[in-house]
Amino acid sequence: MAVGSRVECEGYRGTVLYCGALPSTAGTWLGVEWDDASRGKHDGSHNAIRYFTTSSPTSGSFVRHKKVSFGVSLFEAIRKKYGEEVDDADINLVADMCVGGAYGQLRPVEFVGAKKVSAKQSKLEELRNVYAAGRQVAFTDSEGLLEKYAPNIVELDISRNLISSWDTVAMAADKLKHLDFLDVSDNRLQLPSDFEQWKESFRRLRALGLNQMCYDWDQVTLLLPLFPCLEELYLRSNNITTLRGHGTTLDRITVISLEANPLRGWDEVNHLGTLPKLQQLILPGTGISTISLPADATDGTTLFPSLSSLSLSHNVIADWKAVSELDKLRSLQELQLHSNPVCDSGEVNATTARQLVISRIHRLVILNRTKITDAERLGAEIDYLKRYGREWLQVGGSRDPTKDHPSEKFLQQHPRFQNVLAKYGAPEESELEEPDTSIKKTLVTVTLESPNMPNKPPVQKKLPGAMTVNKLRSLVTRLFKGSNAASLTLHNVSGQTKETRLSVYEIELDDDMKEISFYSIEDGSVILVRW
Repeated sequence: MAVGSRVECEGYRGTVLYCGALPSTAGTWLGVEWDDASRGKHDGSHNAIRYFTTSSPTSGSFVRHKKVSFGVSLFEAIRKKYGEEVDDADINLVADMCVGGAYGQLRPVEFVGAKKVSAKQSKLEELRNVYAAGRQVAFTDSEGLLEKYAPNIVELDISRNLISSWDTVAMAADKLKHLDFLDVSDNRLQLPSDFEQWKESFRRLRALGLNQMCYDWDQVTLLLPLFPCLEELYLRSNNITTLRGHGTTLDRITVISLEANPLRGWDEVNHLGTLPKLQQLILPGTGISTISLPADATDGTTLFPSLSSLSLSHNVIADWKAVSELDKLRSLQELQLHSNPVCDSGEVNATTARQLVISRIHRLVILNRTKITDAERLGAEIDYLKRYGREWLQVGGSRDPTKDHPSEKFLQQHPRFQNVLAKYGAPEESELEEPDTSIKKTLVTVTLESPNMPNKPPVQKKLPGAMTVNKLRSLVTRLFKGSNAASLTLHNVSGQTKETRLSVYEIELDDDMKEISFYSIEDGSVILVRW
């Protein structure tokens, strides 16, 4: 019952901050600060006398020691889960693995192979991956049982337990010579009493979960020297505001998650930019609103040399200039940007927002977990020229390369525009007309023709730009009787004549749920029908 011990009561976990008597009562009371403040009643005071101090005004309460659990050893938790003998009924009848039988009765479903799995798990020495989260683990045994009976554990999850210090974790890790992955998330761990004592305990550890630990960056950096081979670090929902001062302790890191930490801004993120091997950076819900990366002589950046995957979803980015900054990242291929005002404000629809991101970041391969096809990039970049082409002309841009001098402000807002212009050529004046939102003007005249039916004359149709590809497919099936609907494909053709600035491109309409306007279909477009 020592002060600092972790306890559990009715599913709530807390830390003992007082152990002793209370006036006018018999016996010993425990003063506990609960992790969930709603479980408590006060701040550690009773009848105007303070017994302990809590971090929240309602997270403290007094309980009798017989009402709380002080936990079990790690080996005992593993033995109970993986090592005890289970009878046939327990193996084959699982509460949530039943189907309805006659008259509403539940009929058990045989879990094929369950006996085999149980038999395998009962052999503790064969265990490689151990999930012991939420098992009331509080300490490690002193008899060496873990090392003797379960020495081959490679991955160990002991999150949401009652462990109170890193000394306990280190003693367990010291016995597991093959430990590669460790998750201690959602524990309240005091820092080691002697860092030097445990410097060899985590020598092989490659991945570490420290989510929901109430740590700040200083505490994290104090721990880092214990993990000389660490490659993946997960720090979701801590109290991290700054990322300064990590030295070389993160030089081997390839993955960092800082999700749901209250970072002060992107300038803090840039402190991770010197990490030579960082490939994946996870930053959802960190309050980021702007992005700024220092540019080198080639308009790229020397920061984040290996970063290929970046998650910025659920932030407050509202400026397209911030999105353009990401084009400086030389290795960036995958981005998550959904649930940001820049994409979800309603100023542009989801399809247009996706096109704008694609056109502004030229190395991007995957956006919001969806692969960017060559046709999608082609359409996005051409539409980007059309969308901002009039503004470009108004601020000094010209189709004559010798007179093309757009303003510095425009180039700052659209750093990729000149590169896209060089790739496709300047838009025609007719393509820069402001859209009329009346129903009449939202109709586009297209020509439908099929190489499979060379004797059938081309068909002209007026179509709403909001028509989905699926509806167009249905229309085409009726117009071209004899077509094979199962193998039918539609292609928008750009650059039909030698007078146009473009070579001939075919953009396949490959997503039935998208509007045809997504594929740059406009007045005069030719749609090829094949099957």
